[in-house]
This record gives sequence, C-alpha cells and structure tokens, in this order.
Amino acid sequence: MKAITIALLTTAASSLGGQAPVPKEVPAPHITAELRARFWRTQAEAIAAAARAKQAQEAAKAAQEEMQKECGDKFIVALDPSGEPSCQAKQ
Repeated sequence: MKAITIALLTTAASSLGGQAPVPKEVPAPHITAELRARFWRTQAEAIAAAARAKQAQEAAKAAQEEMQKECGDKFIVALDPSGEPSCQAKQ
C-alpha cells in the first residue's frame, strides 16, 4: 500500500510539473593558515631530509669505491664473518 501511495504521489508531482528540489551548493571547507603553514614546513623538512640522505648515500658510495680501490682487481669488498668490510678473493 505504501509503495502505491509513493508511486501515485510521484506521478502526481511529475504531472503537475513539479521537479525535485535542486540541492544548494555546499561551500568548500576552509583550511586554516596554521594547517597550511604546517604543511609547507613539513614539505621543506622532507626536502631537506632527502638532500641529507642523498649526501650520505654519496659518501657511503665513495667510501665503498675507495675500499674497492684498496682491494685491487683480484679482490672484492665483502663483509667478513664478523660483519666488517674486507677484501675477499673473487670467485
């Protein structure tokens, strides 16, 4: 019975030219200045950290290349049983 009543009301509304109400636009939420400042601060910190990490990786690679130079052509740099880098014969 309820479905029939709803169907009749819907039909009557459409035959009278009634349209569904148009929803009002909801304004976008506002991001506070404090939150934007925190975002930009953390972005700057992340960029600085990435630069420091890149420098550290380059320094580690340079040290590894220097150790390989010490080992020469017949040996490679590898970790010994105690976990220390050492020159080991190439296989």
